[in-house]
Amino acid sequence: MKDALKYFENIQDPRSDRNQKHPVMTLIGTTLLASLAGIDSFSGFADFTESHLEALKTYFDFPHGVPSHDTYQRFWDAVNPHEFYLSFESFTQALATAMSTYINLDGKTIRNSGQDKALHIVSAWCQANQLVLAQEKVDSKSNEITALPKLLKLLDLKNRIITIDAMGAQREICQQIVEQEGDYVISLKGNQGTLHDDVMTYFKDEKVLEESLFSEENDKGHGRIEQRIAYSFEKIKWLQDEHYSGPGCLDH
Repeated sequence: MKDALKYFENIQDPRSDRNQKHPVMTLIGTTLLASLAGIDSFSGFADFTESHLEALKTYFDFPHGVPSHDTYQRFWDAVNPHEFYLSFESFTQALATAMSTYINLDGKTIRNSGQDKALHIVSAWCQANQLVLAQEKVDSKSNEITALPKLLKLLDLKNRIITIDAMGAQREICQQIVEQEGDYVISLKGNQGTLHDDVMTYFKDEKVLEESLFSEENDKGHGRIEQRIAYSFEKIKWLQDEHYSGPGCLDH
C-alpha cells in the first residue's frame, strides 16, 4: 500500500490547520480502496472505512477515529483536481508498466456531461488490467488528431504496442510513437489519399499472398463455424519509398 500511496504524496492538503484532524494519506488511501471495491459516495467511503477499520490501521493512522462522510466530502471538494489527476495518472502508468504490453487509444463522446455540447475525449485503455491510463479532452473546434499527440506524451510507450483506429493513420503520430520507443498497429481506411487504394491493390496480387505469412483459425460455437484468416506482408519497400518509411509490415 505504501508503494501505491507514494504517487499521491505531491497532493497539497487544502484544509486549514485546525481542520487537519485526519491525515491526508488516510483520506486518499481509504478513498482509493473503497473506490476499487465499487463504492462511489462519500457516505460509502465512511462506511467502508468503519467496516474495515482494524485492517486499515495496518496502513493508515486514525488519530481521531473514522472520518465522517462530511470530512470526505469537504476534503475532495477542496483538493486541486489537476494535482490529483497527475498523481493518479502516475499511479496508473506504474500499473501499466508492470502489467501491460498493449495500449489502445480510442475516442469517446460523453453525453449529459453538464456542458452545452457533449464532451469528447480520447482515452488510453489498458485491456490487461482494465484501466484507463490517461485521457485528453478534444477541443470543441478541433478533432481527435490534435488530441492524440498530447495523450501520447502522457504515456510511457517504451516496449509497448499502441493500437489506434484509422484516425491515427498520420505520419506525425506514427513518428511520435517510434520516438517514444513504442510500436504501433494502426487501421487503414480511405482517408489517406492513394495509400489505401495502393495497399488494396497490393493485397490482390496472388504472388504476394503466396509469399506472405499466413494464419488461420476455425472456431465452432453458437451453431456456426467461424473462420479467421490473416496475412502479414513484410516485403513493403514500395510503400516505404512511395508513402512512409515507418511501417515494418502490412496485415490483412
